[in-house]
Amino acid sequence: MLIDAHVNIWHADSRLDEKYEPWPGVEPQPWWRQLLLADFAPDVQAAGVDGLVLCEADGSLAHTEFLLASARSAPLPTRVVGWLPLADPAATRAALDRYADLPDLVGVRNRLEESGADPSSYATAPYATSLELLADAGMSLSMACLTAEWLATVPQVAREHPRLSIILDMMGFPKVASGRLQPWTDLISAAAAAPNVAVKAAAMYRIAGEQNRPPLWTPYTTTLLETFGPERIMLASDWPAVRNFGYSYAEAIGAAQESFADLAPAERAAIFGGTAAALHGFPDLP
Repeated sequence: MLIDAHVNIWHADSRLDEKYEPWPGVEPQPWWRQLLLADFAPDVQAAGVDGLVLCEADGSLAHTEFLLASARSAPLPTRVVGWLPLADPAATRAALDRYADLPDLVGVRNRLEESGADPSSYATAPYATSLELLADAGMSLSMACLTAEWLATVPQVAREHPRLSIILDMMGFPKVASGRLQPWTDLISAAAAAPNVAVKAAAMYRIAGEQNRPPLWTPYTTTLLETFGPERIMLASDWPAVRNFGYSYAEAIGAAQESFADLAPAERAAIFGGTAAALHGFPDLP
């Protein structure tokens, strides 16, 4: 079983090409205007992927509904980590009630970490109230901790919401390109000490800069294995962000798999699909 735990898609109405600045050195691309699941479905099939998790990219309920519609029509089992108005607990409750009969919505990602919000935001009202609503609904919270300050908040959020599954995007964004292990090693270890925190092993090419060969990532993947264990690590492609750096879908999935190639079969099975199946609800996969 192979589940890709992080894929982004969007339609033209999202206007993402106008909302986001390109990565340094990356020229705007025509496909930024719109990217649909059908555009790369053959690549997913060729890579042997059995299930997908579509993650929000637009920060709106309209985009969440687009992802849910895409999941329902997908050619393989697909789940959604969408956006909900966590700053407004009443609106969050209303949205959860609205989507209660849609099992494809399994988590929320609001990316406060990328918006310039204070790192303590999730620990304060109104967000703390909304996080309890997510826990009540059995949903997860994905956190994109781009900075050490945000990664340092994860243990507190995990302690204050022990029923809430927290999933760290992109390995917690270690500084692979510079070869630095600290303070990431200490911070990711503290996050892993909370049993309700898991992590996506993804974005290898995105965060590695010129260190773009799996053997050079070993200190980071080894740290994940030592702190989280295979049962709390899930593989992801980070598609299409890696496309900006010249890599294909197959290369993104292959790099993540190669990073864990030396593990026992049971450990690989957990990372490649078992963890995502358990946390994101894939009952239709063995």
